[in-house]
Amino acid sequence: MKVERIIFIVSIVLFLIKLNFTGKIINNLFVIYFSILSLIYLFGSNFILRVKKYNNIFFSTLAGMIYSIVLIGTIFKLMNWDNFSIYTKTGSFLNLILLLMLIIFYYKNEGEKKEYYKSIIKRSSIFMALLIILFFYKYR
Repeated sequence: MKVERIIFIVSIVLFLIKLNFTGKIINNLFVIYFSILSLIYLFGSNFILRVKKYNNIFFSTLAGMIYSIVLIGTIFKLMNWDNFSIYTKTGSFLNLILLLMLIIFYYKNEGEKKEYYKSIIKRSSIFMALLIILFFYKYR
């Protein structure tokens, strides 16, 4: 989905800017874009994560909820709000379990199903990298 990609790219750029700079405008844009992306994954994951005609509703919904938790944890951590560790630890644990399950299903399936699992594995890997960066980030 093109809208998801555009918002995701803008969010990652804002994430990288937020790691190095602070300011009211950057903070507001960061929170707005990550919140929008979180809502897109939470409520629209069944439409976004579809590959051609194949869609596994269970994995799409689960992945969307986990990505949303990771994004909210990212907001909490970079804005230095309370209880960010709950979101980041929960998101990283659930994302790791999801990633392992997806890899198992990827090697067991063929065709469109394999493409479907591959697309979710790519997204989960990106979110895992985001969580690793957050783990080493110290608030200034």
